[in-house]
Amino acid sequence: MPRFRILSIPCLVACSFLHTGCLTMKSVKISSIDALQVELNGNVPNIRFDLRVENPNNWGVRLLEAETGLLIDNKPVGTAKADQRLKIRAKSETAVPVSIQTSYMELLKMAPQGLELLSGQRSVEGRAVGSLKIGKFIFRKRIAFDFSEKLDQQRLKKLFGK
Repeated sequence: MPRFRILSIPCLVACSFLHTGCLTMKSVKISSIDALQVELNGNVPNIRFDLRVENPNNWGVRLLEAETGLLIDNKPVGTAKADQRLKIRAKSETAVPVSIQTSYMELLKMAPQGLELLSGQRSVEGRAVGSLKIGKFIFRKRIAFDFSEKLDQQRLKKLFGK
């Protein structure tokens, strides 16, 4: 009888690892960008925004790391890496705060497009490109994303909350 118990434990562990392959994990995706803020403090301008991350799985995951770059009309504005850990519940959306430090030169390069955008004469494409590292228990996965949307005068007002 004791020999059966000793053999049954490794068999149960092996079976549990074999059955984990039956569960397929759907990719976590970026659904939108919200709450855009530009802060001009001292020598380094800060651009803050929220990435809305959607988890379509039936179980929660933990966001371990987020790397993102912001591009406006395919011109890089800046990059950021967030090492904060957030829990994303099953079948829900979570806002991941991102802060990008850029330079005044990069902001000045975008000034003509910004003025045309604010006057309503033009729309530009805003893109967030990067990767998310998510995990559950001991399993980790890096998911690349490329989220883009057209920015016009109305969308800009929504982003800034005005």
